[in-house]
Amino acid sequence: SIALQHWRRRDQVDLVQLLKSIADPPMEAFGALPLEACFPRSDRLKLVLELNTLLASPAFAAWTRGLPLTMPDLLGSPEAPRASIVSVAHLDERQRLFFLGLLFSELMAWVRRQPASAGLRALLYLDEVQGILPPTALPPTKPPLLTLLKQGRAFGTGVLLATQNPVDLDYKALGNIGLKLVGRLDTENDRRRALEGLDVGGSDVEATAAALKPREFLLAGA
Repeated sequence: SIALQHWRRRDQVDLVQLLKSIADPPMEAFGALPLEACFPRSDRLKLVLELNTLLASPAFAAWTRGLPLTMPDLLGSPEAPRASIVSVAHLDERQRLFFLGLLFSELMAWVRRQPASAGLRALLYLDEVQGILPPTALPPTKPPLLTLLKQGRAFGTGVLLATQNPVDLDYKALGNIGLKLVGRLDTENDRRRALEGLDVGGSDVEATAAALKPREFLLAGA
């Protein structure tokens, strides 16, 4: 509600100003009730202190630096396209999923602002998607990535996923993937799991997959 009020007033605010606005919000009511009735100032100050501790933490400082998380900055322009490499290796699992969820949501918001296109405008490539698009769990990365797989192609946005275990991917995601590539796998069990996960089967296919050499791939769905 505070962010919405600032947006309506066209205020230019940063994290510090937003923090101050929690103590003294730019509105007097919250819904039908006075602000003090549903969120007294003493409670707001407790929240401000907790958030200020987070804001002052050295570990949080990394989240306040770097390029803006906007697609024009990451993708460039049609005249000067850009390849942006984002590494999340230094983040723990919770932070990794949080950041990737923000990135996918920002990309999906950008996609929806584009006109329809039969050509490729942008390509999202994810190396090792285990845990990002699981069959049953619902991490913050899953809803926007599923939406990108379902709707992105209509607006010229492709998604390329790489994993060692296709069976660990949500079946709805696999159903929206048009092209599937299987690389060289050393064991029969690995090959069987990969082909089952990609919904590619048959004795001929299994024999072809078993005979693959390094840097050779079996293409399905073309």
